[in-house]
Amino acid sequence: MANTGNGLLEGTLPAGSGGVCDKILGGESLATWADGLHTVVSYNTTGALAAVQLQGTVVASMTLTLVASSVPASCTAPASFTIGSDEPTFAAGEGSVALLTFSPTTQDQNCVTMGVSSANISGNVGIGSAQ
Repeated sequence: MANTGNGLLEGTLPAGSGGVCDKILGGESLATWADGLHTVVSYNTTGALAAVQLQGTVVASMTLTLVASSVPASCTAPASFTIGSDEPTFAAGEGSVALLTFSPTTQDQNCVTMGVSSANISGNVGIGSAQ
């Protein structure tokens, strides 16, 4: 989510099939680098239990949509905002890969007797091409 000053914008939420124990998800991620430039990655994940594999591709842009309930009655905000991948080091079409670990935020959420509503995901994502 991003705050525009008059409201919140959100991107496409990850969507997919399977449960927490057999995950297949896809979505978009935005990296904002220290110099203010951006890289947008479209990705898919697969995994089981604590292991998650991410594969993706740098894309030209992503569009964030206004959360209408976040705009105060006396204000206006654009319905959407597009952020482009403007970091020249990672051009559109470059690949992205990661091996990540997944852990529920509370011990009682164990995939078997209690569904997981929130989780921590840890790991490093690499962007670029193998040379």
